[in-house]
Amino acid sequence: MEAALVLPVCLGAILLLMQLIGALTLCSQINLCLNMTARHLAAYSLSGEGVSTVSAYALYYVESADSGIDYSMIQGGRAGLLLTVSGGSKEDPVICLRAVYRLSLPGFFLRDRHLILRDSAYARAFIGGLPRAGTEAEASDGHGQVIVAENGVVYHTSPDCTYLHLTIQKALPSQLSAMRNIYGDRYRACEKCARHGHGDYIYITEMGDAWHSDAHCSGLTRHLHTCTADEAAGQGLRPCPKCGGGR
Repeated sequence: MEAALVLPVCLGAILLLMQLIGALTLCSQINLCLNMTARHLAAYSLSGEGVSTVSAYALYYVESADSGIDYSMIQGGRAGLLLTVSGGSKEDPVICLRAVYRLSLPGFFLRDRHLILRDSAYARAFIGGLPRAGTEAEASDGHGQVIVAENGVVYHTSPDCTYLHLTIQKALPSQLSAMRNIYGDRYRACEKCARHGHGDYIYITEMGDAWHSDAHCSGLTRHLHTCTADEAAGQGLRPCPKCGGGR
C-alpha cells in the first residue's frame, strides 16, 4: 500500500523538477535574446527618432530564430511573449526592452501553476557619428576612417562591431562583490551617481569599471568619434581584436 503511494509521489516530484529546470533554461534563453535585441536597437537609435515596438519584435524574432526556445511552455506560444520598448531618443538615451509572459507549469498530481514572469534588458543608444562606407577596407592602409569610443583603448573599423554596443545590465547590490567585468576587475562606485550609495538596483556594463545607482548616469554614455587609423595608433590605441585585426 505504501509503495503504491510513494511511487506516484516520487515520479511527480521528478517530473516537476524537470519542468523547473526547463523553465529556468527558458528564462535564461529569453534573457539572452532580449539583451542581444537591445544591442541591435541601440544601433537603430542613431537616427535620433527613438525605437519602436515593431522594430523590437522584428529584431527579437530574428535573434531568437535559432535559439531553441521552447515556446510551448508559454501560454499563447511565441505570441504570448509581449514586448514593450522605451527610450532610445536624444531626450531619453537609455533603451529599456521589457518582456512579459505567462509560464505554464504542469502540476502532475497537484494543481497546474501559471506564473507571470517579467524580464528586461537595457542598452545605451549610440551617440556620435559613423564613418563613411568603405572604412573597413581603407583602414588597413592607415588612412581610412576608424571609430573610437571615449576613454577606449582600441579603435574599430566596423560600425557593426559588437564591442561598440554598450549593454547596461541591472543587478542587485548583493551581487556586486562577486561580479567582474570582462577584464576580471571588480566594479568601483561611480563618482557621479553613487556617492550616496545605491538603491534597490545597480547598473553596470561588461566593459566598464564602475557600478552606477542611476541607469541614466552620464557615466554610462558612450560617445563615439572618428579619425584615421594612423591618428588612432598615434594616440596609443590598438586595433580591436574583433573587427580591426588586433590580437
